[in-house]
Amino acid sequence: MQKDKQLLIWLIRHGETEWNKLKKVQGRQDIELNETGIAQANAVGKYAQNVDWDAIVTSPLKRTVKTAECIAANLNKPVPVYIEDDLIERHYGKAAGLTYEERLAIFKNQSIEGMEELVDLEKRAWRLLDRLLNQWQGKRIMAVTHGGLIKTILSAVSKNTLKRDDIFVGNGSISSIHYSNNDWHIDLYNETDHLTKDY
Repeated sequence: MQKDKQLLIWLIRHGETEWNKLKKVQGRQDIELNETGIAQANAVGKYAQNVDWDAIVTSPLKRTVKTAECIAANLNKPVPVYIEDDLIERHYGKAAGLTYEERLAIFKNQSIEGMEELVDLEKRAWRLLDRLLNQWQGKRIMAVTHGGLIKTILSAVSKNTLKRDDIFVGNGSISSIHYSNNDWHIDLYNETDHLTKDY
């Protein structure tokens, strides 16, 4: 009999950047964390101390790598950090650098040149989950990534009972999913209580 695969993943949205503060679309623009973002990342690491982690995987962008490094530095034991390219944010093409209002004014409801289509983003999300399940079966990992991808993963795992456009995940938030009984399950999303604690 085949053993049931299991995996716990905390999906961590990176800490705040200046573009987040200005409500600009970042996409794959490589923006650094600001001071608030670093504090948020440190808070995640302190909150995560009570779990025995096996690894942290992160998008290759600076804001996620720095978040992952801050988290790792605050854990109770050394935990390796690995780059996972499929954790990168959705490509927003010509919309990158614009606020939501600017994007609406410029593009209205037209397609945006260079933007990764939602269907392709969802395929990437499933490919990522399959690979993480095969690589880290039976483990506990944190995946440091971006709002657009986390919303896509949560919507896909919920079989669209959570609508992607209705999901909000804040900077430094924790969403938790796990695989058991041959399916993915959501434990929680957009948990931010740790950001207000005095560690």
